[in-house]
Amino acid sequence: MGLFSEELAILDRNTVKLMVEEMQDELDAKKEELDDTKIKLNDTKIKLSDAKAAIIEKDLKLDNANAEIAELKQKIAEMSAGRQ
Repeated sequence: MGLFSEELAILDRNTVKLMVEEMQDELDAKKEELDDTKIKLNDTKIKLSDAKAAIIEKDLKLDNANAEIAELKQKIAEMSAGRQ
């Protein structure tokens, strides 16, 4: 009976070892998946930052164009007033 108990103990240890190895494999896969997700998130953040910078640049150009339009309107108004 002692040999049978020893074999069961060995079987139990091997089963536990196998389960731990499987869990470690799953954990490693999840870590890799998390790393990939972090990389994608970082890429998305960079794209968002670039898009924000482009919007700011376009807003500045629009502001400059609006200022130029306002100046031209002022000049037209002054010229119209001078003719009268």
